[in-house]
Amino acid sequence: MAVHIKNPETDALARRVAALKRTGLTEAVPTAPKHELEREQARSRPSLVEIGVRFCRDLRARGKPDHSRPADKAGHGPDCIMFKNLKCGGLASDG
Repeated sequence: MAVHIKNPETDALARRVAALKRTGLTEAVPTAPKHELEREQARSRPSLVEIGVRFCRDLRARGKPDHSRPADKAGHGPDCIMFKNLKCGGLASDG
């Protein structure tokens, strides 16, 4: 099927896209609006960083600081195996 684009600038752009993708105009013409739509929809969604920050804030808000236990400098609590095996900053020997 032949594609006729009346606007010369749009026609040139469509032909460049078709040449870069090594396709015909029939396939190249709908890809630009499709990709633009995907980009716009992606902008309206929160990024993974924003999702992670929100998760951490929600988790912290649900926490119970009065029930917390002390931790070492590495963040390991007293129930951690590494915490139990530490002696003077190193691992305890087996013997």
